[in-house]
Amino acid sequence: MERENGARPRQHPSTAQRCSHIELPPGKVVVQEAPHFFCDTNNLAEMLLENKGRFHREGEQRIPKRGVKILHLVRDPFSMAISNYNYHSQDPTPEGWVKDKTRNICGKKEFFGDTLAELLLPTLVSPGVDFDEPPIVTKEEFDMLYDKCNHLFRAQRGFEDESYYFHLRQLDPSHGIKLSTLQQMVNGGDIFLMANNIIKLNQIRTIQSRVNDINDGGNTMKSKYDKIQILTMSLSDFTHYPRRSTLKYLNLCTATPCLEKKKAE
Repeated sequence: MERENGARPRQHPSTAQRCSHIELPPGKVVVQEAPHFFCDTNNLAEMLLENKGRFHREGEQRIPKRGVKILHLVRDPFSMAISNYNYHSQDPTPEGWVKDKTRNICGKKEFFGDTLAELLLPTLVSPGVDFDEPPIVTKEEFDMLYDKCNHLFRAQRGFEDESYYFHLRQLDPSHGIKLSTLQQMVNGGDIFLMANNIIKLNQIRTIQSRVNDINDGGNTMKSKYDKIQILTMSLSDFTHYPRRSTLKYLNLCTATPCLEKKKAE
């Protein structure tokens, strides 16, 4: 088993696929930073199972990919919002863009001509595979978030031409954290992007469990390798529940179950 050195940087989605292109070669551990999953769930599953690895020695057919195991690490949205405010409002700020006075941090962000809302809403409005789950956010609610953001940004006298950083430093902290969290939702999009990825991977897991039985000429074939195994875990779980979290991680990674005592060791 090989491992790539370091995490791959954030990959922006292509115009056609609307998903960050991720290559998962057989036999390698790949670490991918913050991918974007805006494409169709079936296309995403096909991309994850695509094999660009080794060829058979005799012939041009690639060695079949036995499956994919994905450990999806997420953050608590509340602590994420607090951290985002503290990080960008500190003096000196570690990121120069927050001092850009021409930047509208409540504007509608675009990817290849589509706004962030247009890309996210198909998933967030219908998070279930059978469209039977209540929406996480509607278009009207998304628009309300934009309005709330603009009511805080450059809305006060003396703030009209100031930077995002100026707002974070000068606004009352209760208003400052509201602004930074709204920016993180509708412009930076990190909170909604994380929710989108959780839903997409959960939809793959649901669909995959349904098509695990493959009918071939009337014979039902079950294969434990023809599926994508996904485990979503919060980073805070490793801090608060290290033993339990490590065991869950090992259960995903180990090809065959092993004794809990051995894994704990």
